[in-house]
Amino acid sequence: MKSNACKVMLSAAGLVCLLGIQTDVAAQAIWEPGVAGEPIPKNYKSWSLFVICNPDWLMVENEPKLSALYQRFRSFGQAIGAQHLALWFWKRQPRIGNVRVDDIDVDRNAAFCEKLALLPSKSPYVVVTRVYPDLNDSNLRPDVLIELNKLPPADVGNLLNKLTDQLLVEGLRQKDFDSEQYWGAWRRSVEGTANFLGGLIKKVKLTVNAGPVKLEVEGGRE
Repeated sequence: MKSNACKVMLSAAGLVCLLGIQTDVAAQAIWEPGVAGEPIPKNYKSWSLFVICNPDWLMVENEPKLSALYQRFRSFGQAIGAQHLALWFWKRQPRIGNVRVDDIDVDRNAAFCEKLALLPSKSPYVVVTRVYPDLNDSNLRPDVLIELNKLPPADVGNLLNKLTDQLLVEGLRQKDFDSEQYWGAWRRSVEGTANFLGGLIKKVKLTVNAGPVKLEVEGGRE
């Protein structure tokens, strides 16, 4: 049954309701810790971590760009569905629309970069894993890895927007988790994003290494 919110006057949000797209809290899972070191929730099928360990991103002059990037990541978190948790590591909750560098849990981001052997110079990363993201778990590894390789904030936003669109088109939220159809939706979404972005993909690396699906799209090789 659709939410009563769909009965309100027609607006952009109302149109989404009429199209039958879930927009309530149950349709998304985005985790934002209120304090540094807060335990990551369990009981999800996968976890998608946005990891920033490039110091160039953590400069005060980049705070407006971080705010915009954060909103793009939230949209991505909504596209992957309620059983798949999207994580952005805060050490304290920022004010809406006003992300500050001091709000970001730099130590936790750095710890995941080190754990997953991700070069800080090529961050930010989006890391999707079926293993609960425990820094002490030797089995922790990415099933999907998006290496953004110092892309400018606007380009990172464009890539995340396109990937989000592709995941929605492929119906990732409706696929049976860990099925060939589920990982196939990831593969087609990554391929569709690469095709659409053209030259931009030369700066990034997108890898799917899960279940029956393996794919690597990489650019920028000299």
